[in-house]
Amino acid sequence: MNIVADHVSTLVQFQSLTETTLRPVSNGLDNEKYWRYFSKFPNEFAKGLALALHPEQEFISYDHLANVLTIK
Repeated sequence: MNIVADHVSTLVQFQSLTETTLRPVSNGLDNEKYWRYFSKFPNEFAKGLALALHPEQEFISYDHLANVLTIK
């Protein structure tokens, strides 16, 4: 159990860029914490993104600097 990753998974929504790339954005519930987690805890943030995906989606990689998630 990772408190930060679990919380990130409740704060994120995804914008589709292509069929296999997504841009994670805040869902507006707590923007301050969303961006704090993004900047201070990049590994936990990426884990939270993986947790927020639908079961049929597979996490491939996350580019933290470009804020782009690649899925399969």
